Amino acid sequence: MAAERNPIAMRCPTHRRFCFQPRLGLPPGWRRIALAALLLWQAALLRGQGPLGAHLAVSVVDQKNQAVAGVRIELTRGAEAVASAETGKEGFAEFKDLLYGHYGIAALKEGFEPLRRADLDLSIQSASLEMTLIPVLGRENVEVRATLEPMEQGASAPAEMPAQAARDLPSRPATVSDALPMTPGVVRENGGALAISAGAEHRSAMIVNSADVTDPATGQFGLTVPMDSVEEVDVYQTAYLAEYGRFTAGLVSVATRRGGDKWKWELNDPLPEFRIRSWHLRGLKDATPRLNFEGPLLTSKLNISEGVEYEVRRTAVYTLPFPYNQKKQEGFNSFTQLDWAASAKQWVTATVHLAPERLGFVNMDYFNPQPTAPDASTHNYTGTVAHHLAIFGGVFENTFSMTRFDASVWGQGPADLIVTPSG
Repeated sequence: MAAERNPIAMRCPTHRRFCFQPRLGLPPGWRRIALAALLLWQAALLRGQGPLGAHLAVSVVDQKNQAVAGVRIELTRGAEAVASAETGKEGFAEFKDLLYGHYGIAALKEGFEPLRRADLDLSIQSASLEMTLIPVLGRENVEVRATLEPMEQGASAPAEMPAQAARDLPSRPATVSDALPMTPGVVRENGGALAISAGAEHRSAMIVNSADVTDPATGQFGLTVPMDSVEEVDVYQTAYLAEYGRFTAGLVSVATRRGGDKWKWELNDPLPEFRIRSWHLRGLKDATPRLNFEGPLLTSKLNISEGVEYEVRRTAVYTLPFPYNQKKQEGFNSFTQLDWAASAKQWVTATVHLAPERLGFVNMDYFNPQPTAPDASTHNYTGTVAHHLAIFGGVFENTFSMTRFDASVWGQGPADLIVTPSG
């Protein structure tokens, strides 16, 4: 039986449009075909109306709430990368037609800390997310490595004073004792003694070429080596060098100058300084002429270095009337060094230090004028011999040192000393 050709128009309840259905007079086979075509047509209409999955909008800003462009946004689902996009000038990126479910999201850009989130829920059709990036802080690693010489382990770094720097000082120090107050941590007390690391002079020690030259009786430095014979002076504030011993405050280490391969000499401070009062010349104030010479006695074998100083000083005590307020100091200071190169691996150094000195009115002050102040004299003689042998990558050293020191004190006359309230 033939089907009717006139279709019946009816309103579709789902899409509110007119649908056309043939009359129910088709054979069963044709009826199924018509029904399948109708379902396909309705599905096409639904697809054209809107998205089938979730939509995600991502906005990226910095800490100042400014849009960040060029940020790579990556979406992952489990361990699988799903989609990626890059933000534009307005810091915006979007993803369309995503399957509903839970995602992981990451925002990556050079110069910013990576930002990751693993709990992004896209169970709704449209979602938006704002991400704030933090700039990477600059980091610098500095590694410093250093090694200490065996003799310096446990000791503080010394204050160094080259001999040339000491000779260029305006005060023109003649001896090591005169130059020491120019180094940090060393001061000269009112009585003339030195204080190192706030400790008295007898609590410190002085070594010359690794030999102890401190006065064994008083612990004082005495008349020290002339500066013209010195190569360098090191002052240890907290030495902790047990091999020297006999000190609890500081240590002064003096390295003397070796004789060169050519003869040369120099004369320093040859002119005296006079005392002038009220535009009149009132005698000598001080004089410290120094002579130094060095050279080879045997070429490449034996060298000599000699430093000689003659010292005359007049120190005024301003609480007493002139000219009866002058302390007197006169002395001779000689330092001789011989260096013998026995072989390429061993050498011998011998030094002789002679320092006699005479002092007048030693402890004169306002309460002790010249008639009551004593005079004194000191004699200091030191000799050292040091043998050095280079062996097994090190130096084996033997040092022999001998020091003789004597002092004498006497009064101005045989009269009795009478102390009264007035003097």
